[in-house]
Formats: sequence, C-alpha cells, structure tokens
Amino acid sequence: MTALDPFLTGLPSGGGLAIVAFVTVLGGVMRGFTGFGAAMIIIPVTALVTLPRDAVVYHALIEIPTALQLLPDGLRAARRSTVLPMVFGLVGAVPVGMLLLVSLAPDTMRVAMSVAAVATLVASLI
Repeated sequence: MTALDPFLTGLPSGGGLAIVAFVTVLGGVMRGFTGFGAAMIIIPVTALVTLPRDAVVYHALIEIPTALQLLPDGLRAARRSTVLPMVFGLVGAVPVGMLLLVSLAPDTMRVAMSVAAVATLVASLI
C-alpha cells in the first residue's frame, strides 16, 4: 500500500486508459484548431470508462494550465460588457451542475452529458 493508492482507485485500467489517452489527444487537437470544444469530446467519452465526476475533474485539471496561461492577455483584451453576463451565468450554473453531478446516478449523468454534447453539436450546425 502506497500513499497514492486512494487516488489511483478510480483510474480505468488497460483499454479504458488507452481510450482516455486517445480522446485526450483528440480533444487537444480540436482545442488547438478551434480554441474550444475539448470538453465536448473528452468528458462524455471519459465518463464512459470512469465516473462522470472524475471525468469532469480530469478535464478541469487539463484546462487549468492553459487557462492560466491565457488569462493575462484575455483580461486585457476582453470586452467586459460581453464577458460579465457570462460570468454571472457561470456563478449560478456551476454549483447547480456540480450538485447534479454528485447527486444523480452515474448512468443518468453519462446520458445527460452525451445528450448535451450532441445537442450542442446539432445546434451549431443549424
């Protein structure tokens, strides 16, 4: 038993880990070309091989270094009249989303995440 054992128990093994690695690279390529959208690929697929809450945390840990790197220039260039309403929406929606994420059954969240990703894709094509 090592000190890291409690953190390693939720990791997928074998093929699941390969899927997570592949979809992470695919999401990174999408983010590199478009500047967004990695979450739409990474989170639903990763949630299939691990718990949905772990998939969200995994993606957040991937995004934090990028967001911190872009923050100084983003703060200077941001149009505050556009960004502030989004921030208020974020402040209200994130706690509700996290509550749903930890309180609903994992299978229900997997379906909800996948439906949301597909609906966003369809809406962007219209």
